[in-house]
Amino acid sequence: MENSDLIFLERMKAAILILAVASCAYGASLEIRLETADCGTHTMAEGERLAIQSPNFPKDYPVDERCQWEISCPSEDDHYLEFVCPTFDLQSSPDCVNDRLVIASRGERDTKCGTDSPDGMTTSTGWTRLTFFSNADKVAQGFRCYIWCRAAPTVPTTTTSTTAATTTAGTTTAATTTAGTTTAATTTAGTTTAATTTAGTTTAATTTAVYELVPNQRVIIQSTNFPKAYANDERCQWEFSCPEETANYLDVICPKFSLEDSTDCTKDKLIVTSRGERDVKCGTDSPDGTQTSTGWARFTYRTDSSGTDTGFRCYIWCRPK
Repeated sequence: MENSDLIFLERMKAAILILAVASCAYGASLEIRLETADCGTHTMAEGERLAIQSPNFPKDYPVDERCQWEISCPSEDDHYLEFVCPTFDLQSSPDCVNDRLVIASRGERDTKCGTDSPDGMTTSTGWTRLTFFSNADKVAQGFRCYIWCRAAPTVPTTTTSTTAATTTAGTTTAATTTAGTTTAATTTAGTTTAATTTAGTTTAATTTAVYELVPNQRVIIQSTNFPKAYANDERCQWEFSCPEETANYLDVICPKFSLEDSTDCTKDKLIVTSRGERDVKCGTDSPDGTQTSTGWARFTYRTDSSGTDTGFRCYIWCRPK
Protein backbone atom coordinates (compact mmCIF):
# COMPACT_ATOMS: atom_id res chain seq x y z
CA MET A 1 0.00 0.00 0.00
CA GLU A 2 2.97 2.32 -0.59
CA ASN A 3 2.56 5.48 -2.59
CA SER A 4 3.79 5.36 -6.13
CA ASP A 5 4.27 7.70 -8.64
CA LEU A 6 4.26 7.32 -20.36
CA ILE A 7 6.76 7.64 -22.56
CA PHE A 8 5.32 5.44 -25.23
CA LEU A 9 7.46 3.67 -27.81
CA GLU A 10 5.42 4.07 -30.98
CA ARG A 11 4.91 0.38 -31.46
CA MET A 12 1.52 -1.05 -30.66
CA LYS A 13 -1.34 0.34 -28.67
CA ALA A 14 -3.83 -2.49 -28.48
CA ALA A 15 -6.03 -1.29 -25.65
CA ILE A 16 -8.81 1.22 -26.28
CA LEU A 17 -7.87 4.58 -24.78
CA ILE A 18 -10.21 7.21 -23.45
CA LEU A 19 -8.58 10.43 -22.26
CA ALA A 20 -10.93 12.51 -20.13
CA VAL A 21 -9.59 15.74 -18.63
CA ALA A 22 -11.82 17.67 -16.23
CA SER A 23 -12.03 19.09 -12.72
CA CYS A 24 -13.13 16.34 -10.27
CA ALA A 25 -13.62 14.93 -6.55
CA TYR A 26 -15.60 12.48 -4.26
CA GLY A 27 -14.84 9.47 -2.00
CA ALA A 28 -14.23 5.70 -2.03
CA SER A 29 -12.52 2.70 -0.36
CA LEU A 30 -11.18 -0.29 -2.24
CA GLU A 31 -9.45 -3.57 -1.86
CA ILE A 32 -5.68 -3.37 -2.30
CA ARG A 33 -4.21 -6.56 -3.71
CA LEU A 34 -0.71 -5.68 -4.81
CA GLU A 35 1.84 -8.47 -4.78
CA THR A 36 5.32 -8.02 -6.22
CA ALA A 37 7.25 -10.75 -8.04
CA ASP A 38 10.39 -12.23 -6.52
CA CYS A 39 13.60 -12.45 -8.52
CA GLY A 40 13.36 -15.42 -10.90
CA THR A 41 11.34 -16.77 -13.81
CA HIS A 42 7.68 -15.91 -14.29
CA THR A 43 5.14 -16.96 -16.93
CA MET A 44 2.13 -14.74 -17.51
CA ALA A 45 -1.24 -15.31 -19.16
CA GLU A 46 -2.75 -12.85 -21.63
CA GLY A 47 -4.14 -9.82 -19.78
CA GLU A 48 -2.27 -10.67 -16.59
CA ARG A 49 -0.29 -8.06 -14.66
CA LEU A 50 2.96 -8.56 -12.75
CA ALA A 51 4.61 -5.99 -10.46
CA ILE A 52 8.34 -5.77 -9.76
CA GLN A 53 10.24 -3.37 -7.55
CA SER A 54 13.68 -2.69 -6.16
CA PRO A 55 14.49 -4.11 -2.69
CA ASN A 56 13.01 -2.06 0.20
CA PHE A 57 10.91 0.10 -2.15
CA PRO A 58 9.76 2.85 -1.50
CA LYS A 59 12.74 3.17 0.84
CA ASP A 60 16.26 3.30 -0.60
CA TYR A 61 17.59 0.08 -2.07
CA PRO A 62 20.80 -1.41 -0.59
CA VAL A 63 24.28 -1.33 -2.14
CA ASP A 64 25.78 -4.34 -3.92
CA GLU A 65 22.41 -5.72 -4.96
CA ARG A 66 21.47 -7.84 -7.96
CA CYS A 67 18.08 -9.19 -8.95
CA GLN A 68 16.92 -10.64 -12.26
CA TRP A 69 13.42 -11.31 -13.51
CA GLU A 70 12.72 -13.35 -16.65
CA ILE A 71 9.15 -12.87 -17.84
CA SER A 72 7.43 -14.69 -20.69
CA CYS A 73 3.96 -14.56 -22.17
CA PRO A 74 3.44 -17.58 -24.47
CA SER A 75 3.26 -17.79 -27.32
CA GLU A 76 5.85 -15.04 -27.59
CA ASP A 77 5.16 -14.08 -31.21
CA ASP A 78 1.48 -13.49 -30.48
CA HIS A 79 2.03 -11.20 -27.52
CA TYR A 80 4.02 -8.23 -26.24
CA LEU A 81 4.78 -6.77 -22.82
CA GLU A 82 3.74 -3.29 -21.72
CA PHE A 83 5.51 -1.39 -18.92
CA VAL A 84 4.11 1.23 -16.57
CA CYS A 85 6.62 2.50 -13.98
CA PRO A 86 5.01 5.10 -11.69
CA THR A 87 8.30 5.61 -9.81
CA PHE A 88 11.85 5.23 -11.15
CA ASP A 89 14.89 6.74 -9.44
CA LEU A 90 18.31 5.07 -9.54
CA GLN A 91 21.75 6.56 -9.00
CA SER A 92 22.65 8.44 -12.17
CA SER A 93 25.97 7.89 -13.94
CA PRO A 94 27.42 8.27 -17.47
CA ASP A 95 26.44 5.23 -19.55
CA CYS A 96 24.72 3.86 -16.40
CA VAL A 97 27.96 2.27 -15.19
CA ASN A 98 26.80 2.39 -11.56
CA ASP A 99 23.26 1.44 -10.54
CA ARG A 100 21.04 0.37 -13.45
CA LEU A 101 18.10 -1.64 -14.73
CA VAL A 102 18.90 -3.60 -17.89
CA ILE A 103 15.92 -4.58 -20.04
CA ALA A 104 16.57 -7.27 -22.64
CA SER A 105 14.04 -8.49 -25.19
CA ARG A 106 14.42 -10.49 -28.39
CA GLY A 107 17.07 -8.59 -30.36
CA GLU A 108 16.79 -5.54 -28.09
CA ARG A 109 18.64 -4.27 -25.02
CA ASP A 110 18.15 -1.05 -23.07
CA THR A 111 19.92 0.20 -19.93
CA LYS A 112 18.15 2.63 -17.59
CA CYS A 113 19.44 4.69 -14.66
CA GLY A 114 18.77 8.01 -12.95
CA THR A 115 15.22 9.04 -13.79
CA ASP A 116 15.38 7.65 -17.36
CA SER A 117 12.44 5.31 -16.83
CA PRO A 118 11.15 2.42 -18.96
CA ASP A 119 7.62 3.76 -18.31
CA GLY A 120 5.45 3.26 -21.41
CA MET A 121 7.83 0.79 -23.06
CA THR A 122 6.44 -2.09 -25.10
CA THR A 123 8.48 -5.09 -26.23
CA SER A 124 8.34 -6.63 -29.69
CA THR A 125 7.56 -10.10 -28.33
CA GLY A 126 6.14 -11.69 -25.20
CA TRP A 127 9.53 -12.18 -23.51
CA THR A 128 11.88 -10.00 -21.50
CA ARG A 129 14.66 -10.23 -18.96
CA LEU A 130 15.13 -7.41 -16.45
CA THR A 131 18.30 -7.19 -14.38
CA PHE A 132 18.77 -4.72 -11.54
CA PHE A 133 22.30 -3.90 -10.32
CA SER A 134 23.49 -1.56 -7.57
CA ASN A 135 27.14 -0.93 -6.80
CA ALA A 136 28.91 -0.17 -3.52
CA ASP A 137 28.42 3.59 -3.82
CA LYS A 138 25.28 5.75 -3.53
CA VAL A 139 21.69 4.55 -3.42
CA ALA A 140 18.28 6.05 -4.26
CA GLN A 141 14.57 5.29 -3.85
CA GLY A 142 14.50 2.72 -6.65
CA PHE A 143 11.53 1.72 -8.76
CA ARG A 144 8.22 -0.03 -9.08
CA CYS A 145 7.07 -1.27 -12.48
CA TYR A 146 3.87 -2.97 -13.60
CA ILE A 147 4.18 -5.29 -16.59
CA TRP A 148 1.23 -6.53 -18.63
CA CYS A 149 1.01 -9.40 -21.11
CA ARG A 150 -0.89 -8.09 -24.15
CA ALA A 151 -2.18 -9.79 -27.29
CA ALA A 152 -0.36 -8.48 -30.36
CA PRO A 153 -2.99 -6.66 -32.44
CA THR A 154 -3.60 -7.22 -36.09
CA VAL A 155 -2.73 -4.12 -38.11
CA PRO A 156 -6.00 -2.52 -39.25
CA THR A 157 -6.59 -0.37 -42.31
CA THR A 158 -6.13 3.17 -41.07
CA THR A 159 -8.91 5.66 -41.52
CA THR A 160 -9.30 8.87 -39.59
CA SER A 161 -12.52 10.67 -38.82
CA THR A 162 -13.21 13.61 -36.54
CA THR A 163 -16.52 14.45 -34.93
CA ALA A 164 -17.01 17.81 -33.28
CA ALA A 165 -17.61 17.70 -29.54
CA THR A 166 -20.32 19.96 -28.17
CA THR A 167 -20.22 21.95 -24.94
CA THR A 168 -22.42 24.15 -22.79
CA ALA A 169 -20.54 26.81 -20.82
CA GLY A 170 -17.26 25.08 -21.50
CA THR A 171 -14.46 24.38 -23.97
CA THR A 172 -14.29 21.49 -26.44
CA THR A 173 -11.58 19.89 -28.54
CA ALA A 174 -12.38 17.57 -31.45
CA ALA A 175 -12.54 13.84 -30.81
CA THR A 176 -10.32 11.82 -33.15
CA THR A 177 -10.09 8.12 -33.92
CA THR A 178 -7.79 5.84 -35.90
CA ALA A 179 -9.36 2.76 -37.43
CA GLY A 180 -12.39 3.19 -35.18
CA THR A 181 -15.36 5.37 -34.32
CA THR A 182 -15.60 8.25 -31.86
CA THR A 183 -18.84 9.74 -30.62
CA ALA A 184 -19.03 13.43 -29.77
CA ALA A 185 -17.71 14.38 -26.35
CA THR A 186 -20.19 16.53 -24.45
CA THR A 187 -19.81 18.56 -21.27
CA THR A 188 -21.99 20.88 -19.25
CA ALA A 189 -20.26 23.70 -17.37
CA GLY A 190 -16.87 22.11 -17.86
CA THR A 191 -14.02 21.37 -20.26
CA THR A 192 -13.61 18.36 -22.53
CA THR A 193 -10.42 17.49 -24.36
CA ALA A 194 -9.87 14.95 -27.11
CA ALA A 195 -11.16 11.44 -26.65
CA THR A 196 -8.82 9.23 -28.68
CA THR A 197 -8.89 5.55 -29.52
CA THR A 198 -6.77 3.21 -31.59
CA ALA A 199 -8.48 0.30 -33.32
CA GLY A 200 -11.66 0.69 -31.25
CA THR A 201 -14.64 2.80 -30.29
CA THR A 202 -14.84 5.66 -27.79
CA THR A 203 -18.09 6.86 -26.26
CA ALA A 204 -18.94 10.35 -25.06
CA ALA A 205 -16.79 11.99 -22.37
CA THR A 206 -18.47 14.36 -19.89
CA THR A 207 -17.63 16.01 -16.58
CA THR A 208 -20.20 13.87 -14.80
CA ALA A 209 -19.71 10.78 -16.88
CA VAL A 210 -20.78 7.15 -16.94
CA TYR A 211 -18.50 4.79 -18.88
CA GLU A 212 -19.11 1.16 -19.72
CA LEU A 213 -15.83 -0.65 -20.36
CA VAL A 214 -15.06 -4.02 -21.87
CA PRO A 215 -12.39 -6.39 -20.49
CA ASN A 216 -8.84 -5.05 -20.99
CA GLN A 217 -10.09 -1.62 -22.03
CA ARG A 218 -8.26 1.30 -20.40
CA VAL A 219 -9.52 4.76 -19.48
CA ILE A 220 -7.49 7.72 -18.21
CA ILE A 221 -8.73 10.37 -15.78
CA GLN A 222 -6.86 13.40 -14.50
CA SER A 223 -7.36 16.61 -12.57
CA THR A 224 -7.94 19.88 -14.42
CA ASN A 225 -4.82 21.44 -15.97
CA PHE A 226 -2.66 18.42 -15.07
CA PRO A 227 0.34 18.46 -14.68
CA LYS A 228 -0.12 22.13 -13.79
CA ALA A 229 -1.92 23.10 -10.61
CA TYR A 230 -5.65 22.45 -10.55
CA ALA A 231 -8.18 25.18 -9.80
CA ASN A 232 -10.19 25.88 -6.65
CA ASP A 233 -13.86 25.06 -6.11
CA GLU A 234 -14.10 22.23 -8.61
CA ARG A 235 -15.98 18.95 -8.72
CA CYS A 236 -15.86 16.11 -11.23
CA GLN A 237 -17.25 12.59 -11.06
CA TRP A 238 -16.59 9.51 -13.19
CA GLU A 239 -18.55 6.27 -12.92
CA PHE A 240 -17.11 3.12 -14.50
CA SER A 241 -18.74 -0.26 -15.01
CA CYS A 242 -17.28 -3.39 -16.50
CA PRO A 243 -20.14 -5.87 -17.08
CA GLU A 244 -20.68 -8.35 -15.78
CA GLU A 245 -19.54 -6.73 -12.58
CA THR A 246 -19.05 -9.94 -10.62
CA ALA A 247 -16.84 -11.42 -13.37
CA ASN A 248 -14.50 -8.42 -13.60
CA TYR A 249 -12.60 -5.91 -11.48
CA LEU A 250 -11.03 -2.48 -12.02
CA ASP A 251 -7.26 -2.07 -11.84
CA VAL A 252 -6.05 1.42 -10.90
CA ILE A 253 -2.56 2.85 -11.60
CA CYS A 254 -1.80 6.47 -10.66
CA PRO A 255 1.74 7.51 -11.71
CA LYS A 256 1.20 10.99 -10.28
CA PHE A 257 -0.94 11.96 -7.31
CA SER A 258 -0.58 15.14 -5.25
CA LEU A 259 -3.56 16.97 -3.74
CA GLU A 260 -3.64 19.53 -0.97
CA ASP A 261 -3.13 17.64 2.28
CA SER A 262 -5.48 17.99 5.25
CA THR A 263 -6.59 16.08 8.32
CA ASP A 264 -9.22 13.49 7.33
CA CYS A 265 -9.04 14.92 3.77
CA THR A 266 -11.50 17.67 4.64
CA LYS A 267 -10.10 19.89 1.84
CA ASP A 268 -9.11 18.69 -1.66
CA LYS A 269 -9.74 14.96 -2.18
CA LEU A 270 -10.40 12.07 -4.53
CA ILE A 271 -13.11 9.70 -3.28
CA VAL A 272 -13.10 6.19 -4.70
CA THR A 273 -16.28 4.18 -4.18
CA SER A 274 -16.90 0.56 -5.08
CA ARG A 275 -19.58 -1.92 -4.05
CA GLY A 276 -19.62 -1.77 -0.24
CA GLU A 277 -16.32 0.14 -0.14
CA ARG A 278 -15.31 3.78 0.12
CA ASP A 279 -11.88 5.40 0.37
CA VAL A 280 -10.90 9.06 0.54
CA LYS A 281 -7.50 10.14 -0.81
CA CYS A 282 -5.58 13.40 -0.43
CA GLY A 283 -2.02 14.63 -0.12
CA THR A 284 0.22 11.97 -1.62
CA ASP A 285 -1.92 9.09 -0.32
CA SER A 286 -2.55 7.67 -3.79
CA PRO A 287 -5.00 4.97 -4.96
CA ASP A 288 -2.12 3.58 -7.06
CA GLY A 289 -2.23 -0.24 -7.12
CA THR A 290 -5.87 -0.43 -6.06
CA GLN A 291 -8.01 -3.25 -7.41
CA THR A 292 -11.75 -3.21 -6.80
CA SER A 293 -13.68 -6.29 -5.74
CA THR A 294 -16.16 -5.87 -8.63
CA GLY A 295 -16.28 -4.25 -12.05
CA TRP A 296 -17.85 -1.01 -10.82
CA ALA A 297 -16.46 2.14 -9.20
CA ARG A 298 -17.16 5.84 -8.88
CA PHE A 299 -14.37 8.44 -8.66
CA THR A 300 -15.28 11.88 -7.33
CA TYR A 301 -12.78 14.75 -7.21
CA ARG A 302 -13.38 17.90 -5.16
CA THR A 303 -11.34 20.99 -4.41
CA ASP A 304 -12.09 23.72 -1.90
CA SER A 305 -11.45 27.47 -2.14
CA SER A 306 -7.96 27.45 -0.60
CA GLY A 307 -4.65 25.83 -1.71
CA THR A 308 -3.99 23.71 -4.81
CA ASP A 309 -1.37 21.23 -6.03
CA THR A 310 -0.34 19.45 -9.25
CA GLY A 311 -3.21 16.94 -9.01
CA PHE A 312 -3.31 13.46 -10.46
CA ARG A 313 -3.44 11.21 -13.50
CA CYS A 314 -4.87 7.69 -13.10
CA TYR A 315 -5.15 4.78 -15.55
CA ILE A 316 -8.06 2.41 -14.95
CA TRP A 317 -8.33 -1.01 -16.61
CA CYS A 318 -11.29 -3.39 -16.76
CA ARG A 319 -9.86 -6.83 -15.97
CA PRO A 320 -11.48 -10.28 -16.00
CA LYS A 321 -11.13 -12.13 -12.71
